[in-house]
Amino acid sequence: GMMRERNEAGREAREARISSTGGDGAANLRRRLLVLNSRIGQLESDLAGVDEFGIPRQQAMGVKDRRFVTDARILIRGEVEKPSDRVGRGFLQILPDGQTEIPQNRSGRKELAEWVTADENPLTARVWANRTWHYLFGRGIVSTVDNFGAMGQKPTHPELLDHLAVSFIEGGWSVKALIKEIVMSRTYQMSSEHQFANFEKDPENKFLWRMSQRRLDAESIRDAMLAVSGNLVKERPSASPVATIGEGNLQRLRFMEPGEEGDSVRSVYLPIVRDFIPEALALFDFAEPSLVTGSRDETTVPSQGVFLMNSDFVAEQAEGLAGRLNQSQVKNPQRNLEHAFEIALGRVPTEGEKDSIKAFFQKFKQIAVEEKMSVAASRYLASVSFCQALLASAEFRYLN
Repeated sequence: GMMRERNEAGREAREARISSTGGDGAANLRRRLLVLNSRIGQLESDLAGVDEFGIPRQQAMGVKDRRFVTDARILIRGEVEKPSDRVGRGFLQILPDGQTEIPQNRSGRKELAEWVTADENPLTARVWANRTWHYLFGRGIVSTVDNFGAMGQKPTHPELLDHLAVSFIEGGWSVKALIKEIVMSRTYQMSSEHQFANFEKDPENKFLWRMSQRRLDAESIRDAMLAVSGNLVKERPSASPVATIGEGNLQRLRFMEPGEEGDSVRSVYLPIVRDFIPEALALFDFAEPSLVTGSRDETTVPSQGVFLMNSDFVAEQAEGLAGRLNQSQVKNPQRNLEHAFEIALGRVPTEGEKDSIKAFFQKFKQIAVEEKMSVAASRYLASVSFCQALLASAEFRYLN
């Protein structure tokens, strides 16, 4: 269909050229010709995005050198209107050996990438090993993961960092092997149990006498809610929906509205459009897309609690969890509620919590009588509210 439309537009454009005459008629034809050529360009762009069978091609963002490579100019005070001397492309002179010359006809991107990932360059392996440790433990061996310089913090275990960096290189730069080595260690497998004597010596747990309690990141909180509700779509989307929504803020706003296809996929597959980050991520310290963020902030603010109590997304997941309980083969209502604890928090409720649950449901029965609500409606509303309370709890968001 696009090919036929392009051919028809091309035919009309040729006829417009042949029919061109002087005067106002020529001006109108030129305007028509511009419109047709623009339409042809758009259709050719659309055709380039599909294969011979009309199936969308797999696409990815990439970088390509300009046809003509030039050296950049120094801009006085960063102003484009005030260019100064040209600066030749090359490596920082203060850095050690291993630098290579950059051909005049190349930008230097390839040479820089090869130097950064060379086995002889210990910094890259150290930085990546440290970041992997940071992601697994919540704190890096060098706590300033974005700064290994004089203004950054010194490593708490320098020999360990060197060992991980060397084994990372010797293992063929395998991230999976690096993660496996760390998670199989005794240090990673320790509990979060508090020990007063150790706390007195090392209150910040810099020397890892226990596993620090950590809050889930924004993506994991969202994915965990989808998982316990039974709504999580585990399949990978075929492509990013951003490629299909066109340009313009109004279309992007429409795309971000709840209820769109793909709402229940894992957070790693969500399209992240700057200025339109999903609320479920933005409120829980999601990394700013326009910055490089090696270590995220971890804040506790009132807007997070308001979201957990009032968000349509959280309410939908609470309804999903309540639905799972209703479909359960367990006929004992009390056991069903204990099952909710197991699903959401990974443990059974304490005796005190069981008493609180019982009091909570008794209160709903009284409300049902006062509001002349049916028993079934009251029971369902109580179950959903109970499930939402579990999802909104601090324990749901923290790892022990």
